[in-house]
Amino acid sequence: MGKIASDRSAPRMAKIELGLKPYKFQKVQLLTGKNKLVRLQRCRKLLRRAASQRLERFLFTDEKLFTVQQAHNSQSDRIWSVDGPSTSAIVEHRQHPKSIIFWGGICASSRTPPVFADEGVKINHKVYRRDILEAVVLPWAKKNFGDLNWTFHKAKKT
Repeated sequence: MGKIASDRSAPRMAKIELGLKPYKFQKVQLLTGKNKLVRLQRCRKLLRRAASQRLERFLFTDEKLFTVQQAHNSQSDRIWSVDGPSTSAIVEHRQHPKSIIFWGGICASSRTPPVFADEGVKINHKVYRRDILEAVVLPWAKKNFGDLNWTFHKAKKT
């Protein structure tokens, strides 16, 4: 069997002989005209509210679902070996990997306590109102803002 010349590999030839460079695809969210208009209106509303109140009393919140599962890319993960791979080459994945929902809020001078939802709990508007707004946000806001007006971004149902 002949020796493979490493300087003749396809990626190397593409770079050297053709002057090509590899690029990764970037994921972008395409916005319709309606999406852009809604975002513009919301930004203008937020600017008006910010001008009328102090930014220190704006509470910004978000939640994130974290999934605990090994990352694996079958297109680029390779094992170079003389012998066939053993069981160490097996990558396990689960149909329903463990996950946790995290919620948090920040303002200019402070942050809320973090909230971790119990596994399997679905966060609907009732749970959100009871376990986050009433149990965490309201006591935190009373402690941090007292009787001053403050702003909280909310969904329609909450």
